[in-house]
Formats: sequence, structure tokens, C-alpha cells
Amino acid sequence: MALLRHSGIYFLARILAGGASFAIIAAYTRLLDPHAFGELALALTGVGFFSGLIVYGQMTAMLRYLPAHSAAARATTLWGLILPAVAVCCVAMVAFLLAAPERWRVQLALCAGLLLATLLHQFQLAIAQGALRPGKYALLGSLESVFDMVLGIGLVLLGYGVPGALLGTTLAALATVAVNWRGWWINWKFFDPVLGRQMLRFGLPLIVSALFGWLANFGDRWLLAAFVSADKAGLYAAAYDLQMNLLGVPMAVMALAGVPLTISAYSERGTQAAQAQLRLLGAFIILIVLPEAVGIVMTGPLLVNIFLGTEFRPLALSLVPILVSATFLKALMLYLNYGFVLGARTDLTLLSMASAAAINLILNVILIPHYGAWGSAVAAVIGFGAGLAITAIKIGRAFPFPLPDPAILAGGLLGVAAMAGWLLPFHHVTAWSAAFYVIPVAILVYFGTVFLFLHLTGRKPLELMRGLWNGEESKSAAA
Repeated sequence: MALLRHSGIYFLARILAGGASFAIIAAYTRLLDPHAFGELALALTGVGFFSGLIVYGQMTAMLRYLPAHSAAARATTLWGLILPAVAVCCVAMVAFLLAAPERWRVQLALCAGLLLATLLHQFQLAIAQGALRPGKYALLGSLESVFDMVLGIGLVLLGYGVPGALLGTTLAALATVAVNWRGWWINWKFFDPVLGRQMLRFGLPLIVSALFGWLANFGDRWLLAAFVSADKAGLYAAAYDLQMNLLGVPMAVMALAGVPLTISAYSERGTQAAQAQLRLLGAFIILIVLPEAVGIVMTGPLLVNIFLGTEFRPLALSLVPILVSATFLKALMLYLNYGFVLGARTDLTLLSMASAAAINLILNVILIPHYGAWGSAVAAVIGFGAGLAITAIKIGRAFPFPLPDPAILAGGLLGVAAMAGWLLPFHHVTAWSAAFYVIPVAILVYFGTVFLFLHLTGRKPLELMRGLWNGEESKSAAA
């Protein structure tokens, strides 16, 4: 159960999914005007709101209990939590077709269908993740991303606009679920009402946390649409989604590989084993997430020119540094929240997420009327910063969270400084061809600096990597 091996598989899958997401953003910001893109962004965030409420707490509870109650945890989640939600989605589709205003009828029904497909797709992905089968997770996630790219862009090209994009995403999820139906369907007789009550108690605070997490991440789009316009919400969403897709790859790898491995280590070998896994996750943030965040800011003009349409570029270019800062603070907050999950103190997870969301929303209401999208970006930084501070203060009550390795921290910071020195002269370069030499050399400079520093300080980076790949707790990893 090596973190590096699992992370490598998830990383390759996320690279493919990220490539599909970039293709979708590049296509939609060129084929749709800001108003239509804003409507699509609002529709997708609405689906994300309800799917997060239904999925996040239940899936985390299932992962928590899978090591000891595999079949029962799967069946209890499916029959007791997911299927009732699917039934509600089916009823909602019929209601929208009959009762909703005509101009919204089709889109609302498509959103209900997308929610249904998303629930089942997330369930099958969580099963693969909890079973420590990253290859299967990667295959299913990659198939869905490719189907989404091909079907969504194809339907928009055919002139179906926002409904076509929503239908393409829905069909992509349903196709993946149909391909793998034997992998997620399970006999009803394994349903365990006692375990179901335990999972529900564990998951309820996480469900509320998911609500606040959605508000912290996406509530600003709805407030921008309400206070300014859907056009401005679309411009802001393009900037937010661009940097989120870039940083989302390592963040997803951290969660997908690290969380089940940490929970499994805690269940099988106790606190010290979980702390060793958390140190590895901390090293991942220092060595991968931090340099990527700095690199996105330093190459912002180039990335915006490549991935966004002309109308979306000016605002995105000005907001990327602020939004990247907010996303990195969120990554740190989520990392520390893993301690609350291990300590079964999900009420403290709720506290940190609720604080971040409340501060974010209050500042949005104050700042958007005066500063528009800038106000939303600043509110995100302050909100996630406050959530991180609260998490850091409270984490000691739930779990003895380990400190990062000082040598890895120093090496990562030194590598970031060297990489920034290389990228600084190219900050305003926007030619596509620059991506083929600016970014690869920056990666070489960063990893070369980190490798050299660790070698000179006696950390033997090659042995460390081999140990992580083979699942061995080397001295460097456990320090």
C-alpha cells in the first residue's frame, strides 16, 4: 500500500481527466458567450451543491468503515442512502417537465438527470478508492472524462448550447456506470441497519460540512449573478475553474491515494502508522502542490492565453494569483481536516468549514457590490485562511497531527525559489510555443534543486523514492 505507487496511478488518471477538462474549458469559452457560460457554470454548481450534500458525508463514512465491514458498508450506502436520492431525482425530473417555467424546464430536468448520474458514478468511484484499487478508479474516472469531453463539446458544436453541454456530461457518467455495473451493484441482503446508524452519525456533520464547503467554493458565483450579472459570473467561473483544474490534479491525488491509505494504516496498525502516512501527504503538499501553485501564478499570462477564449482572459489574468492563493489555503485546511476524520471528530470539520464559508459569504455580500469579481476572490482568500487557522488551533483535540519533515520543507522552499527565478523573465510571455520550453525547464530546475538539496543533507532521495514505491517506511519518510 505505497503512497507513491497509488499516487502515480491516480496522477496519470488525473492528468487525463485534467486534459479533458482543459479541452472543455478551452472549447466552451470559445463556443459560448460569457452569459451562456455563466448559465452553464451556475447549473453545474447547483448540481454540485446537491451531489455534495448527498455524497460527501456518506462516501467518507463508507471509506471509514470499509476496512472492517466491506460488503455491509457498500450495501448500506447504496440501499440506505444513494438509491433514495436517485428516486428523488427521478421524481424531480418529472416535476420539472410538468411544472417549471418553460424557459427553464429542459435545463432543470437535465440537471436532475445529471445529479442522478453523478451520484451513481461517485458511488462506484468511492468503492474502487476504498478497496485500494487505484487502477480501476483511474480507468472509470478517465472514461467518464473522455466521454464528457467528446459528447459535451460535440453537442455544443452541433448548436445545442448549454442543454447540450449538460446532456453530454450526464450521458458520460451514465455510460461509465453502465460499463461497470457489476462493480458497484451489490445484493440487498448485506444491508446492516446498525452499521447504517453508525455511518449516519459519522456522516451527518460531514453532510453539513459539504454544504458549507460548497458555499465557500461556489456561492460567490451565485452572488455575482445576483448582484451583478450572469455574464460576470461566467467570467469569474472561467478564471476560478482554470486554476482549480490545474491545482486540482495534485489535490485530488492527495485525497484519493492518501485518505484511504491513512485510514487503512490507522485501522490496521494504529496512530503511529497513520502519522507516517500523514507526513508523506505533507511532503506531497510541500513538494508538489506548493511549486505548482507558484508556477501557475508565474506563468499566468501564458496559461490564460492557451486555455481561455478572448473575452475571458483580462479578468482571469488579474484574478489568478488571488484565486491560486485561496485554493492553496483550502488544500492545507483539507489536509489538516484528515486528523478530524481519523479522530472521529467530524464536528470539528464542520466548525472549520462553517467558519470558512460564513466569513467568505459575509465578505462577498460586502465586497461584490463595490468590487465585483475582485471582491469574491479576496473573500475566498480570507475565508479559507480563517478556516485553516481554526483547523490548526483545534486539530490537537482530535488527533496528534505530525509536523512536516524540516529537510523536505527546506528543500521544497529552495526549489520553489530556484524555479521562480527561472520563470520571472518569462512572466509576461503569451506565445503558445513558450509552453514547450518555459514549463519543462522550470520543472527540471525545481526537481533538480530539491534532489541536490536532499542529497547534500544526507536524505538519499533515490532510496526515499524506492522505499515509498515499495511501501517501506524509510527513515526519511518517517522522520
